[in-house]
Amino acid sequence: ICSIINQDYSDLEYIVVDPGSTDGSREIIKKYEDRIDKIIFESDNGPADGLNKGFAQATGDIFGFINADDALLPGALKKVASFFDKNQDIDVVGAHLYQVDENLRLIRRVRTTYFEPRRYVYGGVHIAQQSTFFRKRAFSDVGGFNVNNITSWDGELLLKMNLAGYKFAILHEYLAIFRI
Repeated sequence: ICSIINQDYSDLEYIVVDPGSTDGSREIIKKYEDRIDKIIFESDNGPADGLNKGFAQATGDIFGFINADDALLPGALKKVASFFDKNQDIDVVGAHLYQVDENLRLIRRVRTTYFEPRRYVYGGVHIAQQSTFFRKRAFSDVGGFNVNNITSWDGELLLKMNLAGYKFAILHEYLAIFRI
């Protein structure tokens, strides 16, 4: 939460979705509710369904999502917004991230590679969900996340966007951390 609310980007709409955590997450979310635009506390049919519910409430033009144990690096949203402003023809942008352990020690650097469908289905594409952002129109046009896909719904979304002709690019910056 802090990695989002402490971004130096003011045109942010922050939506938190929690389907029923029992680990104290809801109390933490409530602690920051004055800095969160919308909170959705309702059951869902998995992560894809929860994200679809969150994005259905979003009014912005650029979407991104991050899981509870991951974080955006300082300045990430400003870099993403600037990239999309300068590249109106790009619909999806992936950036790099740091994979860290539970104590935030660096495990490895993950560099995003160009998304190409054939390479993707054979495991030859590296795209980091935590540092990937896309235009609302691309998300909506392909029908959002497939709630029936319980293992790779985020990858399927990107594949559907690519096959639908949406343009992908790489922002050669480290924007997020992925905690293992």
